[in-house]
Amino acid sequence: PAAAADRAAQSAQARAADAPSAAVRLTLTADADPSLLARMLETVLRRGATPIAVDARLEQGSWRVAMTLDGLLATEIRHVAAVLAGLVGVRAVTVEDAAS
Repeated sequence: PAAAADRAAQSAQARAADAPSAAVRLTLTADADPSLLARMLETVLRRGATPIAVDARLEQGSWRVAMTLDGLLATEIRHVAAVLAGLVGVRAVTVEDAAS
């Protein structure tokens, strides 16, 4: 009985951890390569995510891009952030709650 309760609790935690998230903001810092902005957006779109907001600015010779995504599972958010971080020219990726 206790083992079954533990398994049920673990299963509920796993479902909650992978439930669709509230909106998140991905903030990227990247080289000022003009094609890099298109590659960043393409990477997000290829994973089935459509940004609800995008702000891209050239600041001191670097792209600063903020993308707000909504409705992705936590695992999808981590995957998208990791793939973006792996793009040549991307220097940093941060993920935060869009309400922040």
